[in-house]
Amino acid sequence: MAIRIRVPAIIALCVLNGFALGAHILVWDNDNNVPYYSTELQTYEYCYQPFERLLQQKGHQVTVSSRLPDDLSAYDAVFVILGFFCPG
Repeated sequence: MAIRIRVPAIIALCVLNGFALGAHILVWDNDNNVPYYSTELQTYEYCYQPFERLLQQKGHQVTVSSRLPDDLSAYDAVFVILGFFCPG
C-alpha cells in the first residue's frame, strides 16, 4: 500500500509543529525557473511561490534565493524547491 502525502500537508506539519512564529526561512529555488499554470490563481507562477505565500501568511520571514548560501546559520529552516520533471 502506497502512502500519498500532499505537499501542503507536509508544509502544514512543519509550520505548525516545529517553528516559532517569525522564523527566518530560506526557500532555495533550485528548479531552473520553470513556471507552471496555477488553476487556483488562473495565472502562471513559479514553484516556490505557493511555499512563500503560505509561510508568509503564517508569520514567517521568508528569503527566496536561486543560490544556496555557504552559511545557513542565519536561517531556522531551509525549504528546497526542486520543481517538477516533464519527460515529454
